[in-house]
Amino acid sequence: MNVFIVGLFLILLAKSCHGQCRHWLTPELHYFDDNKETSAGTYGSGTFSIVGLPAHQSSTYPGLLAGNAVDGSSSSMIGSCSHTFIDDPAPWWRVDLGVDHCIGKVRVLNRGVCCSDRLTGAVVRAGNSTTVTDNPTCGSPVTADQAQPLGGTIDFDCRPQLRARYISVDIPHRATLQLCEVTAEEVPLDCCLGKSNGA
Repeated sequence: MNVFIVGLFLILLAKSCHGQCRHWLTPELHYFDDNKETSAGTYGSGTFSIVGLPAHQSSTYPGLLAGNAVDGSSSSMIGSCSHTFIDDPAPWWRVDLGVDHCIGKVRVLNRGVCCSDRLTGAVVRAGNSTTVTDNPTCGSPVTADQAQPLGGTIDFDCRPQLRARYISVDIPHRATLQLCEVTAEEVPLDCCLGKSNGA
């Protein structure tokens, strides 16, 4: 049995005789952003850093680069966010992890002050294809209620966990995609052995 202690939460993982990872204890978690409490999901074992990894997006609003979403900043102000063109035909954002990880959760920090509703309908994916829509989804699309809080944090639980080199966010219709920070949690890679996601 492996015990992972990360920050304020504890998750125990054990392997069955078939090598499958089982979650024995996943207490409810709460995170705080700008003095607002948001309830997190209960999947994933530990955050790993994707700060500074190569990121790309379908288009770039002047000065608001894809890399802003993985710069390590917890600010939800527009200058700290990635941002596509307004009314991009099918906006997407993608980060290259460099090697495969077994992704358990992805967390997105939405824009504050203005326009948080633009994230409605956004889909998180994880897999091995550079074509974002070829990869399986992680969690459910963002609802209007989830997108409404300014500077809110939205969690996407990957069930099952996804073996992936790429994590992406896309909106499958004409929209504007803005992401102030993206983080991820992983479980041991052998929890995803035998799973191939995307090309």
